Amino acid sequence: MSLVDLGLSGGLQANSVLDVEVTVNTEATTGIVFDYYGADDFKYAGISADNNTLVIGHFIGGKWVVDAATDLKIKAGADYELALSLKGTTVDVALKAEGAQNWQAMAGHVFNAVTVDGDFGLLAKDGMASFDSVTIRTDDPAFRDAALVAATAAADPSAGEALSDESLAPIVAAAIDRWSASGLVDEVALARMAGVDFTIADLDGLLLGRTDDGEVTIDIDGAGHGWFVDSTPADDAEFVADGSGSLVAPGDSEAAGNMDLLSAVMHELGHAAGYQHDDQGVMDAELAAGERATALVFDDVSGELSDASAKRSWQNDPLLQIDPSKWYKVGAKWDHEADDEWMIRI
Repeated sequence: MSLVDLGLSGGLQANSVLDVEVTVNTEATTGIVFDYYGADDFKYAGISADNNTLVIGHFIGGKWVVDAATDLKIKAGADYELALSLKGTTVDVALKAEGAQNWQAMAGHVFNAVTVDGDFGLLAKDGMASFDSVTIRTDDPAFRDAALVAATAAADPSAGEALSDESLAPIVAAAIDRWSASGLVDEVALARMAGVDFTIADLDGLLLGRTDDGEVTIDIDGAGHGWFVDSTPADDAEFVADGSGSLVAPGDSEAAGNMDLLSAVMHELGHAAGYQHDDQGVMDAELAAGERATALVFDDVSGELSDASAKRSWQNDPLLQIDPSKWYKVGAKWDHEADDEWMIRI
């Protein structure tokens, strides 16, 4: 069992949503552990290759209890995509073969207590298992406010090189220059940016950066991925457009596999200027390895940097009247009502 460290003193807030997706490969039982309070008290969701089932269960008093199960044929040693969604007391899990378009099996269960306020992580039982491409999403205020997180955990967290103040300084200057050239911030905001104190520290878990009272802390090694420190930060020569509006580093780029320091610094400076998290561009709450997220996204109507996500929450979204685990965002099309495009997962 391996637990995820999000850098919080306790678990997520009780009204938070937690989504975990992972690629798994096993010949036994493996999956995601959640609501973990100790080695003798936790819940889990995953696959049993021995029994050909997708299961949701809990472990208490030395006993494994299955709370919900769906039968399906599981090929031992094959890669499967496992998706877990937790909201309040509700748990939903879905499974499909890696690369498949549709989910092959789903299971759901309602527990008698909140499921997101304990620890969570990965679980293997009665055999070996491998995990890949772990993705974690949450709307918890600890990450929604002024922190940037890595979209995925690093395969080898010890491989990232330590960032120095000397390397950080020119990136901060270049980030301020980009904000200034955008025309989106006035002289007062630029002065706040210029007055921000940057420090480097070993932040916990997936945290890449955090803004607090005019001070920005940058993780020392990009959450274990390592930082790409651009020697020519005025251009994006190391990245190419991926067709969806994002800039990504090709495999032969020196930025490939690393976190882009310029993106992280621009993001935190945006918080210093008063912007909140958005679902795309420079204020996206997540940054993927090898991605440059410096795009300044405009509202279709006002022409201003979109801050729609600061004006609404999942708690007032009408889609939550339907089981939210069955919905997923397929695009962000900002309009005067701050609506998104959504599709149902079937």
